[in-house]
Amino acid sequence: MRNGMRSYCKTATEGFNLYDNEKKLRLQTTYQTRAEAEYECQQRNMERLQIVHSEGEAQLGR
Repeated sequence: MRNGMRSYCKTATEGFNLYDNEKKLRLQTTYQTRAEAEYECQQRNMERLQIVHSEGEAQLGR
């Protein structure tokens, strides 16, 4: 057993937020529940996939 003090980051927010892997930064919006954060993450991923798909079709001349 270890004795000692435990310290926590005083600037940490409560809740859930998203991390942008491409830009390597944590997004500012904080969600109260994990479900809200997961929903927003799915929405952003779908938007990004649609953009990538559209760009691919444009390059193929469709």
